[in-house]
Amino acid sequence: MKQPLILIAALAGTLMLAGCDDGNDTAAEEAAETETQIEQEMQESADETAEALDEAAEETGEAMDDAAAEAEQAAEETADTMDAAAEEAASETEDAMEATEEAADEAMNEAEETVDGDTTY
Repeated sequence: MKQPLILIAALAGTLMLAGCDDGNDTAAEEAAETETQIEQEMQESADETAEALDEAAEETGEAMDDAAAEAEQAAEETADTMDAAAEEAASETEDAMEATEEAADEAMNEAEETVDGDTTY
């Protein structure tokens, strides 16, 4: 009598364990799937962040190149303006020197005429 009871208890225990195993496998599979999904989402997020950083770096580089080109152009324009101003100043100085020389010559001539005119008394 003990033998059939032990056998029935062993079969019942085996069936219970088999039922538990099925549930645990499903929960483990769901956990693995969830973990995989989370890893995929994290990877996608990391990829998007890396792409955004690359775009920002590229835009920053372009902005720096544009700023450098504008600064170079401004420097060239300033140099051209300074050269033109220097040429104009040199020209005006030359004109002023010629006018001063002419005025000095006239003053000398007038002084000579005055001296010559005074000695004829």
